[in-house]
Amino acid sequence: MLPFFLYFAAGAVTAFHVYLLVSETGFEFGFNVLELASLLGSAGLVAAAYVSLCRPRVAARMALIAALACWFFYAPGIATIIRSDRRLPSSEFPAAVLPWAAIGLLAFATAYSGVVSFKARGDETPTWLFPRAAQRARRIGVGVFSVLAVIGLSACFALGAHHSQRPSSRFLISDGYVGWVRIEFSVTGAPAMSGEQNQYVFRIPADGVLRTSSAERYGWGKDEYFYSSERGLQSLPSEGVAGRMIWGKINGEQGGARGTQPYEEFFVGTGQQFKEMAGVKTEQSQ
Repeated sequence: MLPFFLYFAAGAVTAFHVYLLVSETGFEFGFNVLELASLLGSAGLVAAAYVSLCRPRVAARMALIAALACWFFYAPGIATIIRSDRRLPSSEFPAAVLPWAAIGLLAFATAYSGVVSFKARGDETPTWLFPRAAQRARRIGVGVFSVLAVIGLSACFALGAHHSQRPSSRFLISDGYVGWVRIEFSVTGAPAMSGEQNQYVFRIPADGVLRTSSAERYGWGKDEYFYSSERGLQSLPSEGVAGRMIWGKINGEQGGARGTQPYEEFFVGTGQQFKEMAGVKTEQSQ
């Protein structure tokens, strides 16, 4: 059963890690080639886990190819960290667990699958480390577990989506404004959010920074964005690519003398302007 758990864990953890990295950019530009290769490799590792229950050697070859696909993404990242001599501060330790776990499992899966793939056929005495096909009872157990896990995850996502609804928000932005918009919540002494027709209304000042004493609301909601002027409102598309004007929406928390400060940010402008300003912002934060 070792091959099953090793390949499955490596595939699941690497896929989850890459998914989180892409989600940080809001999926605006989709997956690049390296990220897509890694995700395909993760899927191949999970598939190899199930094949290993019946054909360990075939599964090892599948896992080796899949792991190499994942390394197309991880190897350049590791090389960049080594060249830049970056060090993660202790406050970032929890966030560092996932990438290092992904790299560790991927390295173990690569080495193990390589050994099994090129192991001489005469040395196939079954052991716990290099087992032959799993017994029928174990295969049935894995199948039942997989079905229950899929049902459980589906139920969790369904319940989570049901309980994560919130009223929609309307953002009124100064006409012609281009740049980052930042909304800081739970600010003592700041005005509370206003509401109109079951919507939260955010009137963004000319400098793009709004502070409110209201708490941040979480969940799914259909938000609307407008340029606001004396002539009225001009809708700003927030989806798609062509003509889109809202990018990079994130929610976060920033520590300070008064404790944790929740905030929300997004960029107003064209896709090209977003790419340019996102790069400037990254350089300023380093």
